Amino acid sequence: MSALPLLLCALSPLMSALPPLLCALPPLMRVARGVAGVELLKELLQELLEKLLQGLLEELLQELLEELLEELLQELLGELLEELLEELLEELLQELLEKMLEKLLQGLLEELLQELLEELLQELLEELLEELLQELLGELLEELLEELLQELLEELLKELLQELLQELLEELLQELLEELLQELLQELLEKLLEELLNELLKELLEELLEDLLNELLKELLKELLDELQKELLEELLKELLKDLLEKLLEELLEELLKELLKELLEELLGVFPHKRLC
Repeated sequence: MSALPLLLCALSPLMSALPPLLCALPPLMRVARGVAGVELLKELLQELLEKLLQGLLEELLQELLEELLEELLQELLGELLEELLEELLEELLQELLEKMLEKLLQGLLEELLQELLEELLQELLEELLEELLQELLGELLEELLEELLQELLEELLKELLQELLQELLEELLQELLEELLQELLQELLEKLLEELLNELLKELLEELLEDLLNELLKELLKELLDELQKELLEELLKELLKDLLEKLLEELLEELLKELLKELLEELLGVFPHKRLC
């Protein structure tokens, strides 16, 4: 057992891997003294080596395994051979042990150990990578979803507010314009009709009275005017009023619309910035 102190000195950073080996050696010696099955010994040695390899690095294993195996096998097999040869046939044990040693020396154990290490490392790396990727992807997805949802909600709220404001403004403007136009038109028509009728009647009567010198003509004209006044005046007034009303209405409507729009815009500009700031 002289190889164990060397192993402990050489692998001081990896002492955590040696307790399984130290715990497994006494049972190995007892089994070798008892039943002495070569296959069982081989399996036990393989299990011990696998336990040892779980905590060791690949480079140290490649350098130290051959020396450790040679020393351990020499010591163990020396003791085993001395005890087994007393109970079993010398030729069979020698042939089996020689074959086992030849296979071990040819690198079968190195290949097996290397494959095991590669598989273990690959599995560990795959598990670590999967966990890291899942965590990273989960965090990234959560952040992206939160940002996207926040942006979408802000855009939707902006669009909804703009649409609602636009609809409200359009409805308010339409209602106000309709009411104002109706009131203005009624007032304008009434005033214009009264003024125009009065002025036209006065002017026409004065002109007619001045032109007509005779009282008969005056009387006739009065009668005619009384009868035809409505028809003639309506026709004349219609033509005159059309032109006048069109011009006046266009000017008034333009001015009113400008003032209304100006007032509405001033009110809206005074209200909305305050709401946004709040």
